[in-house]
Amino acid sequence: MPSLALVSKTSLDQRDEIQSILGPSWDLLSCHEDRDRLCSEGSSVQVVYGNVRPFEFSQLPSLKFVQATWAGIDNLLYPEMVNSDVVIANVRGAHATVMSEHVIAGLLHFTRSLHLHHGCKEWKGERRSWPMEKLSGSSVCLFGAGAIAKALIPRLMALGCSVHAINRSGQEVPGATTTLPMERWQESVSLCQHLILLAPSTPACEGLIDEGFLGALQPGGVLVNVSRGKLVVEQDLLKTLDSEHLKGALLDVTAPEPPLQDSPLFTHPKVLLTGHCAASGGSPDISPFEVFRHNLRCWVQDQRQDMQYVVDKVEGY
Repeated sequence: MPSLALVSKTSLDQRDEIQSILGPSWDLLSCHEDRDRLCSEGSSVQVVYGNVRPFEFSQLPSLKFVQATWAGIDNLLYPEMVNSDVVIANVRGAHATVMSEHVIAGLLHFTRSLHLHHGCKEWKGERRSWPMEKLSGSSVCLFGAGAIAKALIPRLMALGCSVHAINRSGQEVPGATTTLPMERWQESVSLCQHLILLAPSTPACEGLIDEGFLGALQPGGVLVNVSRGKLVVEQDLLKTLDSEHLKGALLDVTAPEPPLQDSPLFTHPKVLLTGHCAASGGSPDISPFEVFRHNLRCWVQDQRQDMQYVVDKVEGY
């Protein structure tokens, strides 16, 4: 009997819904509280709701479909998975609203020098000499223009910012003053003070944000990374911060993650680490379970062309 493994948490009602879609010829394995079941009973598993780690993949010879409950799927794109016929779907944009607010919080944190106010005991004094600027009137470069960018652009525009987008194709992004393809990044970056990293971690993007990229920004800006740490060359970022070219950096992600215990990121006065929690808080814009329910129904009914958020495993998103 084929089985579906529930690695991500589900309610009793949700499990009943899944069983009704599958019918009596399928077995449900609840692995959220007992992860070992995924391997011990893995020979029959064809569908997984949640993550499959590399050492588990080898124990799942019948696996056909994995539904991730998050957007970034780096942890699923190991060689064995990429080279297999397993279909992967994610949930792109599920937390776009809260992540866009996290980005704006990072921009304001540094443009208003909020990091300097912490612990200051003078009421005015030195505060008057701190460089505090308006976000309004500044230019923001979005490196990556998917669901988070679409939620972020109207919020930035409402704050009086102009937005310049970089994406893979150069296809116009609504609300952006300009949209350029990745190979023309320098033209876009040179127009902007602030840089927001929203792109997936693909081979073309890894290590792209180096000293030259950051140096192309107009001085006094802020870097916010809520995508993947591998995009940024850490030493180049620190060098650019120390040169005063950048006002600060909010890093929700790093490489490695978490940073090593002696990493200067923990103590650098112009770095704010938020521990990969930009997607936390409030209800998601898109329910991961609703995406899975839709995709599972398509899978069972052999209507796989109608599945949502299917990932190109080679491209990485």
